[in-house]
Amino acid sequence: MKYKAVLFDIFGTLVVIEDMEAELDTWLGCFYDCMKPHGLDISRNSFNEFCLHHIGQEPPPPGNDDLTIFERRIQTAFSGAGLRVSTADIRQTSAMLLEVWNDYAVIDPDCHPLLQELSQQYRLGVISNYDHPPYIHRVLNDLDLKKYFNTIVISGDYEFKKPDPRIFHLALEELGLKPEDAVYLGDAEEDIIGARAAGIQPVLIQRETTAKPPDILKREYTRNDVVTINSLPELINSLD
Repeated sequence: MKYKAVLFDIFGTLVVIEDMEAELDTWLGCFYDCMKPHGLDISRNSFNEFCLHHIGQEPPPPGNDDLTIFERRIQTAFSGAGLRVSTADIRQTSAMLLEVWNDYAVIDPDCHPLLQELSQQYRLGVISNYDHPPYIHRVLNDLDLKKYFNTIVISGDYEFKKPDPRIFHLALEELGLKPEDAVYLGDAEEDIIGARAAGIQPVLIQRETTAKPPDILKREYTRNDVVTINSLPELINSLD
């Protein structure tokens, strides 16, 4: 057997957002409604740009409140609007926003059969860029996926994220494996760049509904360097 482990991205790979545009609009509307009672003085039309700007800022350093990176980003948006809110308010707003995301997240119907089959021969793991680790664990539990994985590495628990190869090395260390022992399945440039930098064979999933290939495939790697599949079941053949 050529490989000993298969590592996965979560969102866009095993779990998909069916309508990202609708999800974002609903998410922004929810955030606006959460901030308005605290004195937000921005129109709904102006809020989208304001929100995306502040959410995209580097979050403040960790304090004594034990907020996740995602919650600190929410805190940054409140602060940017000149609003002072409690830690409890930050956590409540964050929870409501995560529920919006959850409403649009759908598991790929081929996910369980694939993981069930792979788990008979390979060690499996998750490497996810997500600023709120508890949510990833919740999703994996709710979808009954956690039982398949021998390691779960989430960027929100560390000071780095994909494409930094260190996050891939963490997963390998937990599995006791070398880079050449694993493949990594993802749907984004950060997955391809990071896996390759870590010495892991990258596999790109591009469903029919996915946009054109990431530019990284055109700039740095040939089609022979990056295995490309269009559906989860195709991953089996790429492991031979």
